[in-house]
Amino acid sequence: MSPDFYITTVLMGYGHLRAADNVAGLGRGRLVRADQPPFANLADVLVWKSSQDLYHVVSRTVETRLRFLFRVLERIEDIPDDSKRASMEYSMLMRFLVRTGVGRGLRRLASPSTSLMASPSDIEPGGRVCPPRLHTFFLPGLACVYNRFPGKNYQLLCDADFHRVWAPIKPNDGDVTYLVPTAAGADRLMSYGVAHERIVVTGFPLPIANTGGKDLEVLQSDLRARLERLSPQSDSPLRLVFALSGAGCYLNLLKTLIRELLPELRSGKLTLSIAAGDNHKAKAGIESQLAALNARPGDGVTILHSPDVLEAFALFNRALRESDLLITKPGELVFYAALGIPQVLLPPVGKHEFKNRAYLIENHAALDLPGANSAGGWLLTQRANGVWRRAAESAFARLPKLGTFAINDAVQP
Repeated sequence: MSPDFYITTVLMGYGHLRAADNVAGLGRGRLVRADQPPFANLADVLVWKSSQDLYHVVSRTVETRLRFLFRVLERIEDIPDDSKRASMEYSMLMRFLVRTGVGRGLRRLASPSTSLMASPSDIEPGGRVCPPRLHTFFLPGLACVYNRFPGKNYQLLCDADFHRVWAPIKPNDGDVTYLVPTAAGADRLMSYGVAHERIVVTGFPLPIANTGGKDLEVLQSDLRARLERLSPQSDSPLRLVFALSGAGCYLNLLKTLIRELLPELRSGKLTLSIAAGDNHKAKAGIESQLAALNARPGDGVTILHSPDVLEAFALFNRALRESDLLITKPGELVFYAALGIPQVLLPPVGKHEFKNRAYLIENHAALDLPGANSAGGWLLTQRANGVWRRAAESAFARLPKLGTFAINDAVQP
């Protein structure tokens, strides 16, 4: 049976794939990995592999302070302020890659489907109907635009603010609708020249397993239990989830954090689940750290890991349902605060993460980690002062929770 639409994504960190998986959770869209065969040929695979390797190396420099690689990252992810024009070098590089053939395999998605209503522009010569394509990373979307593949394109942006590269060099080229998490994101696209009628503010897609239906019955049930645990009078363990990035960023900081939390973990005041995703090297690194600290299975630490990245996301989502706080750098997971889960933020990596951090701080949904060396007492003190409960209530009240449904509704054949 043909899907209502395709969801193209790549593994570049976890953010874009996580968003795609959440959209696919409603069953209308079929997830397509643009960085893997059959949609990626050998040249594509080499480009994606080198890009992923560069992303991982550059992201991890946050703990090594290599200035040159920091400058590379900042240049790639630069977001202009009001006093300067957006950089176009990265956009021109993407167009060059498309012209050399990167993304050409997505032509396969322009396949026949008789289950969809289509306008004339969506029909190939020969009368074939092309399902729409929702892209959670910019390069597949740009490939469809620059190659002028028939059919509609929807570009889902996964941060509160973003680089100019998300739109084509001619910003209104192609049949593209932009789905953005925030109103500020819509303003940013318009500053890049994208017409306002091409932009829909949808919120970020959250996992259906954590929200339930549009009435949010699962989320509200989990939130009630969490607010009881976050009450200043509560004596239940404070349940922490630490999310490693796809690049394994902040693995060194995690070791310091575990060492400082061990007294509270062993006394039962805290529990810690560490989400290592599908990264077996990160899992092995965590296990080595625990062994070096003489941490035992009964010390309240759990590692969440699966070699299947989508199963790893499912494990993470299940852990979040019973969590009280999420410790993470401010990537795409900032939007998960809308589940009523306050966040403890690690230092941002890249300009877009500074913007994501500001998004949560402005909505009173997060605090910065003041330092791993005194984290245990600080985390418990904030609960005793009612800080985490107020942050949970603010996050739930202020942040959009129905993004998955809004995105599925926006993508129309």
